[in-house]
Amino acid sequence: MNYNKDYYLILGVTPDTEDVVIKAAYKALIQRYHPDRYSGDNEYAKAKTVELNEAYEVLSNPAKRQEYDRQRSKEKSQAYETDEPEQSKASDSQDGEWALAVEYYPDLVVIETRLRKIAARLAVSYRQYLLSTKQFEQRHQIAQKSENYFLEAYFGKNPSIVSFAKRLIMDGKQEGARELNRVVSVIGTSNANDVIAKLTQKYYPVREPKERSHERVETPEEKLRREMSEKIDAEENERARNAVDKTAWFVQLLFIIPFVIFAVAIWLAAFN
Repeated sequence: MNYNKDYYLILGVTPDTEDVVIKAAYKALIQRYHPDRYSGDNEYAKAKTVELNEAYEVLSNPAKRQEYDRQRSKEKSQAYETDEPEQSKASDSQDGEWALAVEYYPDLVVIETRLRKIAARLAVSYRQYLLSTKQFEQRHQIAQKSENYFLEAYFGKNPSIVSFAKRLIMDGKQEGARELNRVVSVIGTSNANDVIAKLTQKYYPVREPKERSHERVETPEEKLRREMSEKIDAEENERARNAVDKTAWFVQLLFIIPFVIFAVAIWLAAFN
């Protein structure tokens, strides 16, 4: 057995995973990478099959697993590797059962999609874990635990580094995630803020605003039409204002006339 390899990561499970779940995850992954079923590179599938068999041989044997857990290095980060995209195309023998589970827990689609974006094997093992244990009520906690173990194995336990690593992976910046993994392996996570700042500048550069394109110069015909339209609008606005002024003057006159008549009547009555 190789103590520098994380067999749990290879099977997409955590160290406290039960034997029955490890077996289910192994069976699902070994079917997925079978050379006759895998849609990607055949040599890659064979290599993954060898790796899965090695991991399962250790973790399925209680004595070997106990020795492995005791001896393996927990401090050194694993070398980060991305899953090949062909993995997501492979079908699963338990698709029907999973589809039924999704009918009753629709948010499983969102959870599995998130895990698959981080690593396809996480999504596969997560599915097998729930189908094997029936712990659907704990689906969010199980997914979070699996995700945290995966990220911490590659990027250490510093929350800021782990959060930034997840951001890089979710944004599809795999080269950035690999560089962060190498940095953590070499210098650790004590200088997290500087590491994040440097990689942010490199993989999330601030883009300079694009120069505004010059406005298109209107043709003489367009200019003439615009000027005529503006003239017509101005004339219509002027007529509208005049009409309002006349109406206002007439209303005021109607309001004043009765007072004038009343004043004249009082004045005439004073001379009688």
